[in-house]
Amino acid sequence: MSIKITREIIARRGPGVPRAQGGDTLFPGDREQIVYWREFFTRCDMAHGRYIVKRSFDDGRNWQYLTDFPGLNYQPIGAYRTTGIADLLRLADGAWGRIAFVSRPGWDAKCYFQRSEDELKTWSPESVITPRQAYNCPSVSQLRQFSSGRLMFPYCFQPGNQVDKSGENYVITCSCSDDGGESWQSSESTILLPGRGGMEPTIAELRDGRLLMFIRNQAGTIQQATSSDGGRTWSEAESTGIRCSESRCHLNRIPSTGDLLLVWNDRYDPTGFEHYGRRTPLCTMISRDDGRTWENQRWLENDPWRTFGNGAITFHEDRAYFNYYVGHGADWEGNWDGCRTIIPIAWFYEPPEPDEAFQEPGDGETKVFYDLMKQIPKTEITMRRQRSSAAIFSVRNPLHIPLRGEIEWGDIYWEVMPPEPDVFTFELGANGTVEVTTDLDSKLIRPIYALRLYDLPGREVFFRMDLLR
Repeated sequence: MSIKITREIIARRGPGVPRAQGGDTLFPGDREQIVYWREFFTRCDMAHGRYIVKRSFDDGRNWQYLTDFPGLNYQPIGAYRTTGIADLLRLADGAWGRIAFVSRPGWDAKCYFQRSEDELKTWSPESVITPRQAYNCPSVSQLRQFSSGRLMFPYCFQPGNQVDKSGENYVITCSCSDDGGESWQSSESTILLPGRGGMEPTIAELRDGRLLMFIRNQAGTIQQATSSDGGRTWSEAESTGIRCSESRCHLNRIPSTGDLLLVWNDRYDPTGFEHYGRRTPLCTMISRDDGRTWENQRWLENDPWRTFGNGAITFHEDRAYFNYYVGHGADWEGNWDGCRTIIPIAWFYEPPEPDEAFQEPGDGETKVFYDLMKQIPKTEITMRRQRSSAAIFSVRNPLHIPLRGEIEWGDIYWEVMPPEPDVFTFELGANGTVEVTTDLDSKLIRPIYALRLYDLPGREVFFRMDLLR
């Protein structure tokens, strides 16, 4: 009998939240489980947002929701544009460590380290990890502590003093600490790659003490580098031969077996379209010989019309807890939901199911999909208020195919997790117009709606949110 995995959407976009990301899963104590994610207030990578936590004290049977969790609260000193928590890690001495990212006015974005000695309640003063005056980009969920006790954080930085997409070339480096995070030293060498350069590195310690780094890039395969001196210096990057789009992969060691685990997007488009290949499928492989060879490719996600990425993995007992985003429509629009998949470790070693492998859609199917993506923004939406208790939507379908729609309401001022919202569903004929009457909860102070449209196969093809005018 095949081993089953469990998926759940933990962060669904909705009113006021056009983008969500999967965060991570933590196990602070006996039977305690914390799942957190970030809700973005716009679709931009560096958008303002908030963290949401669901916390269980009984192995996930019952949950409480929090929007003010101390482990994710962070207020930088001085002026800043955006901030976020890139990582939370239980350290070998029992304390917690976290990486905070701060983008400030001007060409200045830095990462900082803090410790908590009281189970995520309070945090030490900041230690600077990225000393350069540059745009320093964290690689989420990549803080590592190795067998020597050394802490290491890999990242990339964009030299220069202005944003210039045409001339981007990110440089890879690392910072390490041998005193529990109080002070940090940068690697003596950097890693350079062509195109946009190297981005979002991920590191694993090998059995002989060397370090192995895998790197996001535009060359069509995952690039790798190694260090024999604890990250002080690094080899030049070379290809692993593993096909990959320009997307982040995740490299880690499975504690219970000692083998390396790789999670990545097995796709490449040399035209450069959609980050050199749409971020699907999402696959796994294991290596029993420290990365020299890889085996047993499995397809964790194989939907050609959605995208998957930016994952974080936590191992606990006999399972891997993998948090990542699920994207809808064209990936560059950032229409992401947060997903968590719980995977028994044995699943990585089991042969794939007969229908599991990714099926590349034909050119005709792909053209239809992208034509739909071009036409669907022409959807016309008008709204009028009828009394204080209802709002009426008129939605016009610009496509020659029928659609299914959903409307839900929220409040831009809600500071606590709202209850499960009412979802108003409707059918929308080809090139048709429909009126939808939606009730308004009397508790809404500044109502904001979210509207989704789906085609008949069930793919989300349209998302819009706006305030009640």
